[in-house]
Amino acid sequence: MEAASKKFPILFQTLNTFAASEVDGVRGVIRITSKNPGPTVGISICTHGNEPSGLAVAHYLLGEYDLRTRLQKGTVYLVLNNLEAVMNYFVGAEAGSKEKYRYIDFNMNRLPSDIHKSDEYEVRRARELLPIWERFDIGLDIHSTRQESEPMIINGSELFHHSLVKGFPIANVISDIVAVQVGKPAIAFYGHGNHTQTLGIETGGHENAGSFERAKTCTVALLESVGLILNGGINTSHVYNEYKVFSSVIFPDQSYLCARYFPNYEFVRAGEVLARGDGADIVAPQDCHVLFAPKETEVPTWNSTAEEALFLAYPVREFRV
Repeated sequence: MEAASKKFPILFQTLNTFAASEVDGVRGVIRITSKNPGPTVGISICTHGNEPSGLAVAHYLLGEYDLRTRLQKGTVYLVLNNLEAVMNYFVGAEAGSKEKYRYIDFNMNRLPSDIHKSDEYEVRRARELLPIWERFDIGLDIHSTRQESEPMIINGSELFHHSLVKGFPIANVISDIVAVQVGKPAIAFYGHGNHTQTLGIETGGHENAGSFERAKTCTVALLESVGLILNGGINTSHVYNEYKVFSSVIFPDQSYLCARYFPNYEFVRAGEVLARGDGADIVAPQDCHVLFAPKETEVPTWNSTAEEALFLAYPVREFRV
């Protein structure tokens, strides 16, 4: 397998820029501040090490887009969350550490509520980043998906802050997944109170060029929406498809496999078998959509049976804002 450092040399350079940068003693952080007061926006990338879309955003903002010159007010933090895992993603094929691409010890999007009581790498890294994360008034976490998929907005707040995403080229909104999933996503620690607005995006397949471009468009649109850069006249009306998550499937043991391949958003009927193993079949409890199933029938080797194999959402609801 070709190392990502050779496949995406420019993004590898951007990664090295992050590795050499620190803010207030925290490595992997770049801060851009304007001369005028305004909100603090945090753009976090590579919460999972094998998701390079965020590095494409950082390369664009720091280079061609020249955010340092364009920023009209406020502060932008670019934060590379999982520094060691993304290093493995870029050099790991040569170093023989493929299994450590996504995370080192612990899924950084399944953090414990109290990040001060355990010592896995990702939890230590979360503690290190917490003083930076807590400065965010608005937080965007950029992800991609293991199977090729239409992109998603992950609503990380109780309300859908549609004003933040009005220029995003994404129609699908995933809600309530934070309440259903095991542990807490990184964005649960962003900000300084209930008024902090947080969201994530799943831009498409991990190494898809379209995912990289979509991530750039969303990030610039967010900065325009909150007034940190000049507004380019983005559309304020959009039709969305909401997939409200109500449950997940966690395999009882390693004998279980998905019954078949389930692409994102696939609609299944109540009673359809979702997975089989040495015990009872796991079936759909009602008519619903399947989200975030693996590309393969089995749970990938980096995934444990303590983590969700897939999520289930109520039948899609269309709404306009």
